[in-house]
Amino acid sequence: KEPQIELITTPPQPFILGSTVTLQCTITGAPFLSGYWSKDSKVVESSNSVLDESEAEHKLKITLVLSRFLLTTLGLYRCHATSSILALNQTVEQSVEVSYSVPLRITKPATRTYNLLPTSFIWRVDGYPNRGVSLGCTTGTITMSFGRYTIKETPPRLLEVTIGEEWDDEQFNCTLTNKGENLEIYSFSKCKDGSYIEDEECLPCLEGQTSSKANNFTCEEEIEKESGGDEEGEQEEEEEEGEE
Repeated sequence: KEPQIELITTPPQPFILGSTVTLQCTITGAPFLSGYWSKDSKVVESSNSVLDESEAEHKLKITLVLSRFLLTTLGLYRCHATSSILALNQTVEQSVEVSYSVPLRITKPATRTYNLLPTSFIWRVDGYPNRGVSLGCTTGTITMSFGRYTIKETPPRLLEVTIGEEWDDEQFNCTLTNKGENLEIYSFSKCKDGSYIEDEECLPCLEGQTSSKANNFTCEEEIEKESGGDEEGEQEEEEEEGEE
């Protein structure tokens, strides 16, 4: 009976760098089975792996454990099986291309408020694979028109939203997704004179208070300025009363 091979990888691919990777193949077929693992056409040395061979009912299980998965671990791994009866030899092999992944790390914009236009907000996406990460923005429930804002990507995987000078909305939301699954929603608000920033949000000052970009949107009591002409008039009246 010609040998058959079933490949098992634990955990499922792609693997995370630094993790422990287990490749296992189970060989079934005629008696006198033998097998081994190879990487890129070279037999894997026992010093780099742990081989566990157990034969029962013409079944052979060969396990290859890679205790620390590095970039040098990447390659084409093959499980080879041989069955021999008298002078008849049968050899089969099955291969698995080992790939890897790095957990995503999102660096979000430093601020979620803006005052002057145009302005930009930048996300940095580190990790691999990250091509499934995308960005979309809305005002309320309406998708923002690309005529009023743009999204561009630049290496190393930067997602940048730029709001143009014609932007007139006071708030908008951007959603970061990975292969259709929402990662996080970010809200941005416009700061105007008479508002202050709290928890990355622009809020109105209390009645009788004012603020501006010049004082970093810090609410202060309004000061009523008297005109210089009135002050001079009052001073002249006081002088006249003194002469009398």
